[in-house]
Amino acid sequence: MSGGYTQWQPLLITTEEAAQMLSMSRTKLYDLIRYEGFPVVRFGKAVRICPSDMQEWLEKRKEQEAAE
Repeated sequence: MSGGYTQWQPLLITTEEAAQMLSMSRTKLYDLIRYEGFPVVRFGKAVRICPSDMQEWLEKRKEQEAAE
C-alpha cells in the first residue's frame, strides 16, 4: 500500500444533505426536483442525489442564466 489517505465520498446523498450543501430548505429543493428537472435517483419512496449530477445541473443552470 502507498500509505496515502484517500477520503471516501458517498455516491448518493439525501435531500436533506443536498439542501444543506445548497443553503436552501428541503421544500425549495423539492420544488427544484418537481418543476425544474433537478436530478434525483429514486428507490421506491427514497429520493437520493448524486453529487456529481447535482454539480453538473448547477453548471448548466449557470450557463443558461448567463445566456439570457
